[in-house]
Amino acid sequence: MTVDARLHALGRNARMRHAAIVSLQALPLAAVAIVLGARIGTWIGALVAAAVAGASIAWAVRRGMRAIDDAWIARRLDNAEARLEDSADLLFRDPATLSPLQRLQRARLDRRIESAPVADVASPGRGRGSRSCGSSESRQSPRSQSRR
Repeated sequence: MTVDARLHALGRNARMRHAAIVSLQALPLAAVAIVLGARIGTWIGALVAAAVAGASIAWAVRRGMRAIDDAWIARRLDNAEARLEDSADLLFRDPATLSPLQRLQRARLDRRIESAPVADVASPGRGRGSRSCGSSESRQSPRSQSRR
C-alpha cells in the first residue's frame, strides 16, 4: 500500500469512527423524542419526531466528518508519531510546490511510513470510554499525588 493510500485510509477510518460515535450517542435522545412524539401525537407525531431526529443526527455526523480534513490528520499524526518530526503536513502538499529541503524531508517521511505503519489517528470517543484505564494513581489530582 502506498503512502497516499495509507493516509487516505487513515482519514476514512477517522471519519467512519466519528460517524459511528456521534450516531450511537444520539440514538437514546432520538428514541426519547420518538416516544414522546408517539405519546403526544400518535403515530404521526412519532414519524415527525423520527424525521427530525434522523435529520439532526445526519447533520451532526456530516458536520463532524467535514471537520476531519488533511490539516486535522496531519496534526493528529504529528501528535501520535514522534518519528514524523512534526512534518506530517508535508505529506498532504503537492510535491511540485515544495522546496528542495521540504522534498527531502517528505521523502524521509515516505520511507518511514512505508517501513512501519502509522498509528491510528481516529479520536477516542467522548465520555467514559476515553478516560484512562490505568491504575487509580493516574486518575488522582496532581495535588493528591504530591502529598505522598
